[in-house]
Amino acid sequence: MDVYDLWNASLNDIKQRVTGVNVWTALNCAVPITLDGDFFVIGLRPQDNSLKGHLNHVGTRRAIEEEVGKRLGKEVTVRVLDGITINDWLAAKERDAEAERIRTEAAEREGKRVATYSVWEDVFEQISREYGERQQKGMPQNRARFLERCIEICLEHLSGRDELSEFDERALSRVIDRVGTYTETPPAFVAYELLKRAGRL
Repeated sequence: MDVYDLWNASLNDIKQRVTGVNVWTALNCAVPITLDGDFFVIGLRPQDNSLKGHLNHVGTRRAIEEEVGKRLGKEVTVRVLDGITINDWLAAKERDAEAERIRTEAAEREGKRVATYSVWEDVFEQISREYGERQQKGMPQNRARFLERCIEICLEHLSGRDELSEFDERALSRVIDRVGTYTETPPAFVAYELLKRAGRL
């Protein structure tokens, strides 16, 4: 069925399901553009764009989707555009694709950040746990032994990482600060020893 015929065949039944002069005006001004997969695309001319909210109202959308879908024999999703040409729809799809790419990249970054946080949180907790199990913590030689152990723990987690992300650096800094507190050692010295042995200076 032609998209114009489909819209015209559905319009009266859609109107019977909604109320309001502005909603009816918006429906009368809407121009069917295309049926793309499960998207039924309609648009408004620039001078009618103020009516877009009426078409996107949940009740209006449901009426359009159900009435159009009933005639097609499948479920559809209505998409309301600013514009009435197929080029407007192609441009909208490009924007959708770009927005999806950005969302995907953001999700991947967040996934890496969470994974990184988990790794360094494990280091932080391991160091805190081992410190709690140490005896005679105040002795300088025991602080030195614990410092060596902390550096070994950090080195284990640094190995195999070619680069450290900004989040890695921040998390590592937090660990180093804690080691410095536990061992009464300047954090810069802890960092120096760790990075020197990791070959990262």
